[in-house]
Amino acid sequence: MLAQQAGKKVLVLGDMGELGSDAAAMHAQIGQAAREAGVDRLLALGELTKETVGAFGAGAMHFERIQELLAEPENALTPDTTVLVKGSRFMQMERVVNSFMEDPAPSQPGHEGH
Repeated sequence: MLAQQAGKKVLVLGDMGELGSDAAAMHAQIGQAAREAGVDRLLALGELTKETVGAFGAGAMHFERIQELLAEPENALTPDTTVLVKGSRFMQMERVVNSFMEDPAPSQPGHEGH
């Protein structure tokens, strides 16, 4: 879905729970898949997403706390940015969505913030 969008593509990912002994490998697979799908930036939150960041490579950042992720200046949204936020319920990723909704990207004529 994200790969089909025009403009900059950002994936904000939190740890996925209940994956058992394959958790690290599955998080790494997500990083590879995101890179192959054309994601420009990966912002990761949680211990297991360190594997995702490593597999994604350049353009990925890992954060220990959500406040750090939200404060990162490079994470400012622009009108041509599409963001996908995903993570297990225990990661409370709605905090990211709520923050983006409270401080949306400035609109430009002919464009709408995402």
